Amino acid sequence: MINVEHYNLVAEEKNWSPVLLYKGNLIGYWWFGRWYNQTRVEGIGYYYGAYPAKFLERVEALLYPVFETGKVLHLFSGTLRGDGDKIVTLDIKPELKPNVVANAEEMPFQENTFDLILADPPYEDNWKKYGTKKIKKRKVFSECRRVLKPGGYLVWLDTIVPQWRKAEFQYRGVVAVLPSTNHKTRTLLFLEVVK
Repeated sequence: MINVEHYNLVAEEKNWSPVLLYKGNLIGYWWFGRWYNQTRVEGIGYYYGAYPAKFLERVEALLYPVFETGKVLHLFSGTLRGDGDKIVTLDIKPELKPNVVANAEEMPFQENTFDLILADPPYEDNWKKYGTKKIKKRKVFSECRRVLKPGGYLVWLDTIVPQWRKAEFQYRGVVAVLPSTNHKTRTLLFLEVVK
C-alpha cells in the first residue's frame, strides 16, 4: 500500500522532502514550517487540532492509489468532509457534521470494511479542550483491526508512538511530522493489520 516511488515523484515536483524504505519499512520526515497553517472550513473557520494544510495531499501521494480504489475512514475526523461512501468521516461530536457520529472505541461498522484508517486522536490532555473523554487507545486499536480488511493499514498521527499488539498489527514505518518552530513534533505511524 505504501508507494514510495509515487510519493517521491510528487515530492520532487512539489519540493517536499523525500521518503525511503529501509529494510522494507518507511522512514521520512515532513517539514511544514511556515506553511503549517490549518485548512479553513466554511462555516467553522479554523478548527483546533485539524491537519496542517497540505498534510492530506502528502498522505494521499504516499498511499496512492488507495484513495481512488479503496475505502478510507478518517477517525477523529474533526471538520474533515467525506462522501460517506469511499471516504468516511467519524467523530464523536455531531456539531462537526461527520458522516458517522460514534465513539472510536465502539465503531458501528462491519468487520473488514476499510482498506485504510487515518487516525488523528486528541494529543495528551487535549481531549479536555474538545469536551470529550480520554480515549482508550488499546480499545481503539482493536476496533481498527476489526474494521480493517486483511492487509489494510492504520496510519496514526500522535505526539507519542502508541503501543500496539504484534498479533494485531505489523510495523511498516514512521514519518516525523515537524509543524514549525515552537510546536510539538508528531509521529505518523504506519501499521499493517495482521489477520
